[in-house]
Parts: sequence; structure tokens; C-alpha cells
Amino acid sequence: MFLHANFWHLAGNMIFLWVFGDDVEEAMGPLRFIAFYIGRGIVAALAFTATAPHSQLPLVGASGAIAGVLAAYLMFRPCQKVSVFVP
Repeated sequence: MFLHANFWHLAGNMIFLWVFGDDVEEAMGPLRFIAFYIGRGIVAALAFTATAPHSQLPLVGASGAIAGVLAAYLMFRPCQKVSVFVP
């Protein structure tokens, strides 16, 4: 969960965590958020292993944990508008 393929993989995960994670942490509290984040990462790794038990691909990154944070954000703030700037 703490290894990433390259700098851009890490940067993308950190941007999502910065934008959405602070609201989820505010709603949950810091200790529950840390437990939630690590738990979602473990569940994502187990789901990958269960669905592709013979995969030769390395499992890197915290994208599963980030997906859990995004799901929590959608549950806590279902009507929140998110503006995205793409150059």
C-alpha cells in the first residue's frame, strides 16, 4: 500500500487524498480515518488477490484505499459539487 509505480502514481493518489481525504477525516476524526484508510487498503489488496489469484502483476499503490476514501466522501457529501481544472 505504500509502494507506487512511479512519481505520477504517487502524486495522483496524494492529490485525491488531499482533495477528498480532509473532508472524510473531518467527518470521522483522525484515528477512525487512519483505521478506515488502512482497512480499505487491506480490503482492496484482498479483493485483488481473490479475483486474480494467479496474477503475475505486482500489487503496488494505495489506489484501493483512495477509492475507499472517495466512496466515503460520496456518502458524507452526496450533493457536494467538485470542480476539476484540467489544463
